[in-house]
Amino acid sequence: MTAHLRITAGPHDSQVIPIQLGQVLRVGRTQWADVCLARDSVLLPVHFSVEFTGLDLLVTDLSGGGGLRGSDGPFREGRLCQGTRFQAGQSEFLVELAGDSSATGVPAGPSESIRSEPAWQWRSIPFSKQAGKMLGPTGSPSELLNVLLAAGLYVDAWLMVSHRIGAIPLVKWLADELVNALGSRLTPEDAPRFAAVRQWAQNPGSEAMEAVRGQIPDELDSPGAWIAQAVAWTTPNLLPDSVGQVPTPPGLCPRGCAIAVTFLAMTSPQGSAAEYQARFLHAADRHFQVTGTNPDTHSP
Repeated sequence: MTAHLRITAGPHDSQVIPIQLGQVLRVGRTQWADVCLARDSVLLPVHFSVEFTGLDLLVTDLSGGGGLRGSDGPFREGRLCQGTRFQAGQSEFLVELAGDSSATGVPAGPSESIRSEPAWQWRSIPFSKQAGKMLGPTGSPSELLNVLLAAGLYVDAWLMVSHRIGAIPLVKWLADELVNALGSRLTPEDAPRFAAVRQWAQNPGSEAMEAVRGQIPDELDSPGAWIAQAVAWTTPNLLPDSVGQVPTPPGLCPRGCAIAVTFLAMTSPQGSAAEYQARFLHAADRHFQVTGTNPDTHSP
């Protein structure tokens, strides 16, 4: 049995995306995605994922909500069979499955309750050289996460999380959790920084990005300053038209996340940076089911 996503409308009309059995592909507007649809300006950098289960396609919204639309309206996750159509950004996608005698051609409706652990593809993550040396004996995502935390390689650990779910959902979640953790210690300077970040996460765009950049101080000396810097690192650097756009290295956004948590630890009355990194990374793992070992959804 084979599977394809055929684009039937939008800037990439007629493009066909083949999907292998058990493969998980992330689709978006930038090279951070496995499938880059650069001409669809409405797609997010990493917008959704699609997995071929052998019977159907499991499609999951990675935009933070509202990024996928089916015949019954927006959906976050759904098992889609032969003939199903859905929209993301400016593009319409058609599910094509061949070799399945049970396929009826009747679309399967999106399901909020279905979840699936993505295939573990750590070799595609641009880890640091030090982390790369630890990959050989590591056999699972949860083991690797624990190894990275034990080694103090927090940027690599955040990179692992962002690679699995996308930078935008991660930054939005972390901004919310940092605000909750700061509580009454949230400063008047950091409050508008977090507000700008959360607004950008709800509706990413050039105006929202400029609002975030306007909140980045000269001295990056607080959690809010660094989470705003992480946002600035999630999108291509703006260069003159004659130069074009150079995508930001994927490690920069996770670096901003790691430093934001470190600054939270520095401003807290108790707890070390290592304890806070582990606390937030394990909470992100539970919330997004990054390693597949924490089915519950919690916050730090």
